[in-house]
Amino acid sequence: MPLTTVNGHQVLELFHGPTLAFKDVALQTLGLVFEHFLKENRELNEKDQGRRQESMTVLAATSGDTGSAAMSGLKGKEGVSCFVMFPTGRVSKIQEKQMTSLASASSNIHILSVNNSTFDDCQDIVKAAFQDEAFRSEMNLGAVNSINWCRVLAQITYYFWGYFRATDSPNKLSKVS
Repeated sequence: MPLTTVNGHQVLELFHGPTLAFKDVALQTLGLVFEHFLKENRELNEKDQGRRQESMTVLAATSGDTGSAAMSGLKGKEGVSCFVMFPTGRVSKIQEKQMTSLASASSNIHILSVNNSTFDDCQDIVKAAFQDEAFRSEMNLGAVNSINWCRVLAQITYYFWGYFRATDSPNKLSKVS
């Protein structure tokens, strides 16, 4: 993530990930975290015949870049199935191509184009799935949206990294207005 000077201002470039979205770093991290804990659960289950979840289903609604970034971060992750919904005709052509390309390239990634809908309609479907306790538990639902704490923590690092690069020192924190 380069820090670039534009008209005397330091600008953090957050578009260098696989889908050109600022969410890429966080969602790449999230995919690795999901895979790590599922693998750990598999190993613990083998050891003590436990009943820990060994797979999960990730649901997401998108108006564009979250879908592509989530799909990229979760593609090929063992034990993770990812379903991304978007409103038909309401994402950019490049975002739709990214999502359809990612879905066709990985067996654990699925895309759902929802006709006659908005992002809010797609988000309502995801929320309803999470509110159904039996379904949520059976499918071991996971989320990639901005309330996922792993994603939030990973995104916070951009800003600290950018700050420290801009000031060239962690000791200058009190001098920035």
